[in-house]
Parts: sequence; C-alpha cells; structure tokens
Amino acid sequence: MTDVTSNEIVDKVLAAFPGRVRSHKMFAGEPYLSIDKDGLRDVCLLLRDDPDLAFDYPVEVTAVDYPDDAERFEVIHVLWSITHRRRVVVKSRVSEGDCTVASVADIWKGANFMERETYDMYGIVFEGHPDLRRIMMTDDFEGWPLRKDFPIEGHGWREQFDFIPQVGD
Repeated sequence: MTDVTSNEIVDKVLAAFPGRVRSHKMFAGEPYLSIDKDGLRDVCLLLRDDPDLAFDYPVEVTAVDYPDDAERFEVIHVLWSITHRRRVVVKSRVSEGDCTVASVADIWKGANFMERETYDMYGIVFEGHPDLRRIMMTDDFEGWPLRKDFPIEGHGWREQFDFIPQVGD
C-alpha cells in the first residue's frame, strides 16, 4: 500500500467516476467530494475497497437543511481510514420532493444507526436500509424536528404536558 495524498484521493474518485463528482475541494488538507446521489454507493465502495484509500470507518452520517435551495438537503458522510489515519467527506444533495439516497449500512455496519437518526430528524429515506424506523422520536411523532421549517414549539404537543407552567400562571 502506498500513502496517497488528499489530492490523489480526489483524482482516484474522479478517474473512476468521471460524471458522478459534481465538485470537490480541500479544506484543512482534507478532501470534500460532492457526489451525484445516484453514484453515492459506487463512490463509497471505492473508498472502502481500494487498499490505497481503505476508508473503513463511518464517523458520521448526517444532513444539512437548505430550505431555499431546489436540492434542499445535503446528506453528509464523514469517513475515516484507520489504516492511513485520514478523513474524507462525501456529500450528496437531495430535493424535498425526492428525499431519498442509497443506504450504505451494508457497506459499513456502523452507518446503520446514523442513517436511522438522519431519517428520524430530517425525513431523508435511505433506500435499502435494513430497518429504517425512528430511533430517537416516538413512533407516533409527526414531523422532522431538525428541518428548518419545523415549528420551534412543535406541532402543539408541548401544550399537553401539565408540568409546563402556562404564561400567566
């Protein structure tokens, strides 16, 4: 195994998937790749399986909400290579109308609960996930609490608790 540089990581992904990388940049010496959502699994398999890359640990799967953009959500995968001691960030954009992205839980088992949490908080559906259901909120909870259009006071559920003092009490 050779120790490839951050630029070489980007070059390997660009060479393997010429039409799938929307953009890329370096930040603090680490590569950030913006990937077409349809190519996410293929890119993740390359990042895991290429011995020069060996990204074998999913640090984080999360999302960011940009409510004014056509592709409202950015799904973010932060990956770490234990062998090479380096990180890569892979981002994919999804729209609210097609709020789905491929699951990587079968590629990295550690992504399972992180995908469930992202689903639970943002409503992003991870296609192919083995058990996509709420993990933090109750099953009867309505809505996605980390979306920026979610009401700060919820959907009226806080008024149901007797222990919260009402204004004027």
